[in-house]
Amino acid sequence: MDNYIYRLAQITIKSLLSSSLQSEVYGLDNIPKKGGFILAANHISYIDPPALGCFLKRKPYYFARDSLFKKQFFSWLLSKLKSIPVKRNSRSEIIAIKKSIKILKDNQGLVFFPEGKRSLKGQLQKAKLGIGLIACKTQVPVIPAKIFGSNNVLKKNKFFFDLTHTVDIVYGSPIYPIIYDNNKLSKMRYQNATNIIMKSIQNLSLLLPPVI
Repeated sequence: MDNYIYRLAQITIKSLLSSSLQSEVYGLDNIPKKGGFILAANHISYIDPPALGCFLKRKPYYFARDSLFKKQFFSWLLSKLKSIPVKRNSRSEIIAIKKSIKILKDNQGLVFFPEGKRSLKGQLQKAKLGIGLIACKTQVPVIPAKIFGSNNVLKKNKFFFDLTHTVDIVYGSPIYPIIYDNNKLSKMRYQNATNIIMKSIQNLSLLLPPVI
């Protein structure tokens, strides 16, 4: 049943992006076929999590704001969609990090937004250390990803999609521990890993074809 609900949601979002929004997707071959991995992306719209995950053959886990779980139906639905509730600036973040580490060590995937919240202007914001900490603790490959245009399709405080815009997604080449965790004795270990991952996300802007 859980698998059915997940696949139904995946097909629905993928259909919307592919047909109505005419999305272009690049680099899907960079997603590992097995083993734990982190898909680290920018965050500019509420539709980013399903947009990033709907094209994947694997079923990654996601973080979701804890307030979304208050309604019984949404709590049930989000749990079926492999969402992890988290509340900012609280003990909930520590619990979420521990769950994330377990998920990755169980060879599952995790979609992670290092900025922690949406960028209303669309520019990449400063990341929290969580991404660097989790990556270094689990030693899994990190797949940088960048999503373009989703903030125009679903704007802040709007409840309807603007189908006159498009959404494009780039999945970058894996960043392995030998790259992001190259000095395990450094006091800045997690910060350095975070900086390398965020730089890789930023650089994905250069990979889009000029026609987009």
